[in-house]
Amino acid sequence: MLDGDLPAPLYAVVGLADQVTSTTRDLVTQVTNVPGSLVGEAQRQYESLVERGQSRSVEIAAERAVRERVSRFEDRVAPGAGRATARINERRKKWRHSPTRRRTESARARARAAADRLAQVNSPVLAEPGAADHS
Repeated sequence: MLDGDLPAPLYAVVGLADQVTSTTRDLVTQVTNVPGSLVGEAQRQYESLVERGQSRSVEIAAERAVRERVSRFEDRVAPGAGRATARINERRKKWRHSPTRRRTESARARARAAADRLAQVNSPVLAEPGAADHS
């Protein structure tokens, strides 16, 4: 809709509003320094305001379109991500309180203790001089 199909006065109003909000002092300076050809200057100012209003309208429309697309993407992705996070958190909670976790931890501790005992038993054999020559 903002590809130039709106009337030029509407763009002039948007351009004027944008110019007033961004450069109020510059506008006052332009009004006080009126050149000899008031009609020509007014026409140039009007065309400048139309151009500025049209470019600002296109910027606003583009920003809105991007925000809308991002919002749609978030609406599609966020609920699924939220459900996945809830499932993961629920599984972690169940795992923390499960007997399987306790058995796994005790089995891990027993395996470490057995490995330490094996290392202690084998350490004198490995430390003997000439033990490596038997192979």
